[in-house]
Amino acid sequence: MKTSNQPQLKSLSSIRFPAILIIVIFHLRAINGLSWASSRVSDIIGLGYVMVTFFFILSGFVLTYTYAEREFDLRRFWRTRLARLYPIYLLSLIVAAPDFFQNVPRLADEIPIYTWAGHHMGTAVALVLTMCQAWVPQATPAWNGVAWFVSVLIFFYALFPFLLRWLKWLSSRGLVVICVFAWLFSQGIAISYVITSPDGVANVDSGSFLFWLTVIKMNPLVRLPEFIIGMSCGIWFLRNKHRKFLATPMVLFGVFFILATIAMHHSIPYIVMHTGFFAPAFTAIILGLAFRPAWSAPFEWRPLVLLGEASYALFLLHLPILIIWLFVDAKPPSVSTPENSMIGVGITIFAALLAYWIVEKPARKWLSRST
Repeated sequence: MKTSNQPQLKSLSSIRFPAILIIVIFHLRAINGLSWASSRVSDIIGLGYVMVTFFFILSGFVLTYTYAEREFDLRRFWRTRLARLYPIYLLSLIVAAPDFFQNVPRLADEIPIYTWAGHHMGTAVALVLTMCQAWVPQATPAWNGVAWFVSVLIFFYALFPFLLRWLKWLSSRGLVVICVFAWLFSQGIAISYVITSPDGVANVDSGSFLFWLTVIKMNPLVRLPEFIIGMSCGIWFLRNKHRKFLATPMVLFGVFFILATIAMHHSIPYIVMHTGFFAPAFTAIILGLAFRPAWSAPFEWRPLVLLGEASYALFLLHLPILIIWLFVDAKPPSVSTPENSMIGVGITIFAALLAYWIVEKPARKWLSRST
């Protein structure tokens, strides 16, 4: 098999950690673990959901960067991806199991996100174990509320070899057109929801759990444009690696886009912000760091890279661990303290590093010996 000799993009590994930490703090806020924070700080933290777009784009970019210039066996690719995802995925379900099986049936009629799973436990369990929950809107929060992300990723991985074969035939200009079209398509879906209001609710936010809102937020087909943007940019980058002069302007554009949007986010509908709106900013930052400008050297610091490598474990484990740390009888604390919140976050990071060393890395080594 022909292998790729592409150098590791350490900056893109390390940047995963602050990106996932934003999601961790966002969920800490969602379960009332930041009741001590000021309203302005809490408001900004409440935008943390947009980082999911970052990870979908980054996943498409890194996979393309790794595989675009080598031949690979389909069976081996899918087996490698499954081995990469499932061990930590299963571990997160084990950690979340006590809360799910004890409290969800008991509180099914009191907490809306528990209702469907509480009355369809067998189906919910089957969907989650097979990573299919993102296809059933009511099942997306079941068992481990963040595990829907993996359900979407596994669909992307299934399509990746075929999408790659198609995108590689496009010119660099054609790749840019695909990125623009994918972004506009994604935004068009979100805007259509705002206009038609299919759930019959005028104002929705990150705490809303509605059928069509969940479809737009979490359905694999709806999130596919973000992955395609990442893949298209990955191919474009491989053809234009010599254009290092673009690095700093790209990153500055991305940062400016983010800051400007935060400043006026109250004027942008929640669902538009949620699904792909930040794609231009995240794409620019990813591309800029991929060029490895001189000022990005701190991003290649080994401890930060290690934390980035453990980010997948942190993503899947943080919510069940924070729930264990903060919840009493499946109810969030009425009062939290900065110390308690920081300890909870610290525990999740430590647990993720342990899971990376003890579960994820050994699973990869076993796979490399057996394929």
